[in-house]
Amino acid sequence: MRVCATKVRWLALLLLGLALPALAPRRARTWADIAADTVRLSRLPAVSAWAAERLDQLVALEIEGVAVAQGNALVHFDAYPHNIVLTSDRVYFVDWAHARIGAPYLDLLILCTAPAGGIDPETVISQHPVTAKLSPRTINGVLAALAGHHLAIGLLDVPPAMQPIVDTRIALGRSTLHWLAQRVR
Repeated sequence: MRVCATKVRWLALLLLGLALPALAPRRARTWADIAADTVRLSRLPAVSAWAAERLDQLVALEIEGVAVAQGNALVHFDAYPHNIVLTSDRVYFVDWAHARIGAPYLDLLILCTAPAGGIDPETVISQHPVTAKLSPRTINGVLAALAGHHLAIGLLDVPPAMQPIVDTRIALGRSTLHWLAQRVR
């Protein structure tokens, strides 16, 4: 996979003059921004009382999560079920608008945060070779960063036409926090 990602990146650079961005913190979408915004902060307990009670811990975990998410692999960075097409003999990942260069385990962690009934993410990550040897702190940091990213958007005041996007972000943030809460009891 790493060789393939490197070849894809160089092919894009060579043929199209494009480069994929490296994973970088997005200042406008973090736990620290939620903490500093009185409107979003006031909405947080209704979405997740657990997160509201642990906001300082989530800010610290997110900083670590962004640091450990760096890497040199091609990352879809939006690997949720709505971007996966299954046929009778193939699996397609679609909508590569958020592709990045980052840690090779990000897409699997992102997929495991999706609200999917009956799938235990701990079983998946403990058995998959790309995540089996990751430290709990690494996983928790990435989960905190993902949840912060989703909820910082989900807690925004938006026009009615944008409400479905906000609702989706809140669902993804809650699902990620649910998993994180089980890990950091």
